[in-house]
Amino acid sequence: MQRFLSFASLEYNGEAYMTPVDFIRCAVTFSSAPYGARRVVDQSAFDALVQYTPPLSRSSPTFLQDLGLNGAISFSECMFLLSVISHPRTGLFIAFRMFDRDMNDEVDIGEFKKITRIFCQLCTGELHPETEAGTDTNTTLLTHLFGKKGTRKLRFREFSKFIDNLQTELLRIEFDHFSTGYAEITPVDLGLSLLRFARLDSKVRTRGLKRLMADPDLVGKSISFESYKALYDFLYVIDDFSSALNLFQIAKHSISKEEFQRAARAVTGSPLDPLVVSVIFTLFDADGDGHLSSSEFIDCIRDHGSRHLIFNSTSSRMDTFKRCDPSLRFSYWPRFVARLLRFRPVYRKELLGWRFQSEQPFDRPDRKPNEYREEPYLPVWRFTENPPWNVANRLSEFPYPNITWCVVLPDGKKVAKKLPGMPPDEQLIFKGDRVKILTGPDQGKIGLVSTVLKMRNMVYVDGLNYRVTQATRRDLRRMEQPLEIDSEVALVDPVDNNPCTAVWRYTENGARVRISTRSGHSIPLPTSARQLDDLTDPKAASCGPKDTPTAVLGRITFNPALNDHPITFEDDLALQYGLKPQPKPCPTYWY
Repeated sequence: MQRFLSFASLEYNGEAYMTPVDFIRCAVTFSSAPYGARRVVDQSAFDALVQYTPPLSRSSPTFLQDLGLNGAISFSECMFLLSVISHPRTGLFIAFRMFDRDMNDEVDIGEFKKITRIFCQLCTGELHPETEAGTDTNTTLLTHLFGKKGTRKLRFREFSKFIDNLQTELLRIEFDHFSTGYAEITPVDLGLSLLRFARLDSKVRTRGLKRLMADPDLVGKSISFESYKALYDFLYVIDDFSSALNLFQIAKHSISKEEFQRAARAVTGSPLDPLVVSVIFTLFDADGDGHLSSSEFIDCIRDHGSRHLIFNSTSSRMDTFKRCDPSLRFSYWPRFVARLLRFRPVYRKELLGWRFQSEQPFDRPDRKPNEYREEPYLPVWRFTENPPWNVANRLSEFPYPNITWCVVLPDGKKVAKKLPGMPPDEQLIFKGDRVKILTGPDQGKIGLVSTVLKMRNMVYVDGLNYRVTQATRRDLRRMEQPLEIDSEVALVDPVDNNPCTAVWRYTENGARVRISTRSGHSIPLPTSARQLDDLTDPKAASCGPKDTPTAVLGRITFNPALNDHPITFEDDLALQYGLKPQPKPCPTYWY
């Protein structure tokens, strides 16, 4: 009942009704219930929805999809349809004979309403007031089966065709969901479809899917919709198949693929696709002996016969929101969700719109060079003549000056600050410098700078100003928090180990050095500030046996000014090595 109410989007005369689209979402089992209030309609609007229903003679495998939002299905009809479409054709005949109470091989609308109420009571265990009050309402299903006036008689052949079209339509929707628009699905997609309601542990499911991916006989093969439908027609009669499989279990003998095909042909009248059988054996054959037992297949797949009737437990919207993927939490009301999760939205001008600064970036910081250990979301720069990794180019092209950043303090509090970028010529603190922390819980302590965030004008101090968070139930994680260069850290004067203010000055030799304004002593650059991308120090590096000597690098091998007439680089090589000059040399461009 709760599942019906969660999907029902119509309300008429105090009762909840489903549209055809709502019924599809409820039946296919992989769609979530829509969030929103029901649409309340009056008598005229309700009749207008039902009048779009076509007669039974025009029933098709796209009946519900053609109606869309134009229709109304009651609770008792929903339970009846979910019960009938999960049973084989023999069960349909028994259900029809239950309708035909006067045994004239025809069913009228009164008999149909009474049996739908019984189905509803059998499925839910109690008779709901919706089934009592809604018996006099002319719904889409009643109009389709018995006409607009309700005087038409329903025969079994017509009823069987309607249910078969309904089963085909729902299976087609499930097939299109797994095929993502293609005409066929892969064996892995079929495995995902079979495992939706299998009674298996998550680890066992993962191992089964890995076997499907690694099977060389299944690579590059696909399954059509006809084979997919034949498989589910077989699953509808899984109880009959289990009776045949129990005989093998009594004889302590597992079933092979050939015996599986023969038993499937006996219960359905047609064989299954050999590729489908291979997928079933690869997926459920736990011991890898090439045979299936009752415990490996029947006990795992038995819920497929009543998969449309499996209703999940009720949960609030907040519980559903907490269980969903964090990357999907911002689909609705971005500002509200950001405030709810204590994330701060940041407007990136016209480049990217709203982005969210999270506490933990999606990329691990240790996978990036220290210079580019930035926030998870960065605006896209415009490519110019300068390389994109050039800091000056990034500062000039990025709209950083007017951005409000979200800064996480060690106590977990989040504050908004405007942090201007650091131009390369004005950078005074580098990786490896000794700095003193001026604020926070580690005030007065001296540490080494581990990372410089040039885009935010902040630094990380190794082992200081950290915040302890609980990564798992048993593990704690310590993460350093950034500090502002201008106000929260200061360079340490090597003379007295006190914080100082440094400026750039030039020596007599023209060298650019850092000078302490208080003592006038120079502050040498750390070794890590001179290191290149390959972690080599250009000053301390020595020439190895495979390195090109400096004398070779400085040798002039081509000087066009020494020639009497203009000569190209190719012509010069041809003269040196005695090559025949090209009649039409390709143009050469100098950079």
